Amino acid sequence: PRFPFGFGLSYTRFEYSNLRLEKAQLKRGEGPKLSVDIANVGARGGSEIAQVYLSDLVTSVTWVNKSLVAFARVTLAPGEKQTLSFEIPEERLALVDAYERRVVEPGEFELLVGPSSIDSELLKLRFTVEGEAFSFAGIPGVARHAS
Repeated sequence: PRFPFGFGLSYTRFEYSNLRLEKAQLKRGEGPKLSVDIANVGARGGSEIAQVYLSDLVTSVTWVNKSLVAFARVTLAPGEKQTLSFEIPEERLALVDAYERRVVEPGEFELLVGPSSIDSELLKLRFTVEGEAFSFAGIPGVARHAS
């Protein structure tokens, strides 16, 4: 593609900073709550669409590298700064597992926040979902090896 997802042009510039999570360790059933500061560092007022992507860092199946899980539009005057807050529903962390169920697998995830899907422009932080890790031994028809 000529332009990455979320790419847009503006007459001003925005800077993202201070990405933070309410909790870095989540229990099953919880979704992450995060906030980020956005400042208009240009000479004109403008609108920005902040995008939040999610990566499940270790999965039992092949899954997307990152998916868009939230976004918000903010309009800022020159020099103005605002904090945006997001609550990501737990369902947005889910994938389809080897049993063909939509589940949230325990493990490490990464949140990426910025103006588009370009990795170099995204602020990143990690969190963990507690629970028992996936095991291929539980799949019907998979023989268990004797030790």
